[in-house]
Amino acid sequence: RAGEGLPPQPVAEIAFEPIAREPVDGIFVAPWSIGYQPIPKVACTSIKEALFRLATGEPYSAALSEGASHVHSYFDARMRDVGSAAFRFIVLRDPIKRFLSAFSNRVLHHRELSRPYLERLKLDPPLNLSDFPFEPKLAEFVENFEFYRRVPTIEHHFRPFSEFTAPLAAFDKVYPFESINELMDDLQQRTGVSMSLPHSQRGGPKLQAKDLAPKVFDKLVNILAADYAMLDGLYSPAVLR
Repeated sequence: RAGEGLPPQPVAEIAFEPIAREPVDGIFVAPWSIGYQPIPKVACTSIKEALFRLATGEPYSAALSEGASHVHSYFDARMRDVGSAAFRFIVLRDPIKRFLSAFSNRVLHHRELSRPYLERLKLDPPLNLSDFPFEPKLAEFVENFEFYRRVPTIEHHFRPFSEFTAPLAAFDKVYPFESINELMDDLQQRTGVSMSLPHSQRGGPKLQAKDLAPKVFDKLVNILAADYAMLDGLYSPAVLR
């Protein structure tokens, strides 16, 4: 219309709306825009230490962590929504194997249900330790799982991941625990930085699902039913019997 000496005339109105996405509470690694949602007892410590080395060029140390006492403390203070990261990933594990690993490490090795440990906790409201069933065997722990979840470290390490992780569709890639070396290869290809995974969490006997009494196994399947539903097609308790 300008060539005709006439004023401009609008012919269309265009508007853009942001695409809805799931928030992903996790760790963001710049400058590669990598987002990771950690799950306790799924190589969480090792992956955090690998990401710390990626971000800083040095292995984790108190001197480099700005006062954080542990790699978990360092990243806990930096958790954010990483849903808009260019590459979002999560590592998952068979729920029963994760549960047994947590019991071996936190209950048997670190003794987080012993009287000395619980007496040091300052909980509000406090636990009644006069009749507390300390240091349970696995069967007793499974049977009374909801009771023991009142202890914060037990809640943190055993909490079913279906209660707090983003839907799997929010991630660009989901890595089974057994394929964790593939994660290191993918991160190395994406960043150009040599990657390796330290084995950072040790301690406690190796517990096998096949050794569980049928009653205990069935109770665990019930406790972790939502996790197995979330991982349908990836893990099944049937293969552990």
